[in-house]
Amino acid sequence: GPVFTVPFFHKRLTFLIGPEAQEPFFKAPDEVLSQDEVYGFMKPVFGPGVVYDASKKNRQVQFQSMAHGLRTSRLKGYTAKIERETR
Repeated sequence: GPVFTVPFFHKRLTFLIGPEAQEPFFKAPDEVLSQDEVYGFMKPVFGPGVVYDASKKNRQVQFQSMAHGLRTSRLKGYTAKIERETR
């Protein structure tokens, strides 16, 4: 079906295939689907108080800042730099 769950190491991953299956996920409030709980494993990546470890208000500000840098036009400009850094 359009919604299924598979075991992945010590977690369970649920897949929502198609717009009808995904709609409730994107419209649910934080009280129903918590980003903090799901993305807590990212704290070592970003550090304490950053992105998913931040309060909801601070997270929204951080996402707005990141969104500017992650636009397609900006990402294209990073290609040469990433290539240089990985050689």
